[in-house]
Amino acid sequence: MKKYIFYLASFMILYFIFQLGSGLLLTMFYTPDLTAAYYPSTNNIQEVNFGNVLPLQFVFILIIASRSFILTERVFKLKSRV
Repeated sequence: MKKYIFYLASFMILYFIFQLGSGLLLTMFYTPDLTAAYYPSTNNIQEVNFGNVLPLQFVFILIIASRSFILTERVFKLKSRV
């Protein structure tokens, strides 16, 4: 049970760090377009786009999960040696 809790905690911490890093990168490279912000829309769109899920996100989550699993295994191997 300890192993699972440690794995879950390390996964959440690594996922948070990934989200923070990607948010910082998106903020750094964002360039606002003032002409599009103040340009009146000629056609009002009635459909709302909620976005899409990229398969790349799933790959990053798998990478983070595997790294936290490896971290968990190394920590518990070090504890068993001591």
